[in-house]
Amino acid sequence: MPQDEYENEYEKGTIARVLHYITHLIKYKDKHSMDHNGKVKNQKFPSILEEKFRTMFEPNSQRLSSEKNTFLINHVLVLTLFDDGYRSDISDIAKDLKIGVVELRKHWLELGCKLVREKNTVFATLHVPLTFPVNRQKKRKM
Repeated sequence: MPQDEYENEYEKGTIARVLHYITHLIKYKDKHSMDHNGKVKNQKFPSILEEKFRTMFEPNSQRLSSEKNTFLINHVLVLTLFDDGYRSDISDIAKDLKIGVVELRKHWLELGCKLVREKNTVFATLHVPLTFPVNRQKKRKM
């Protein structure tokens, strides 16, 4: 297999694993939300993911606190940005997370994304590499 094909297959596999992980995160959120339905309540996760999610979000609780829920949503958004090439359609993700677009916009803005409208679709974009402000030290007068 030529090097380019190998790298392309590796990249496809990475994207598939990220999407699979995002799917499990969303199901975990649904399972531990107030308005979950019966199908999701009995959702089984691979044991390694169940343990990881339990330690990341709520070790001994049936419901996610608002802080942990926000953390989970932000986690999903960062992964979708990575997967979509740092440009994600916010309405699709809002449907998957079962939250309003307006509420989701707040999360995107908190992550430092810019919201860009193209035709009838709003995209959250994150320009990479990130540049942070540089602290300038004032010179002391002697």
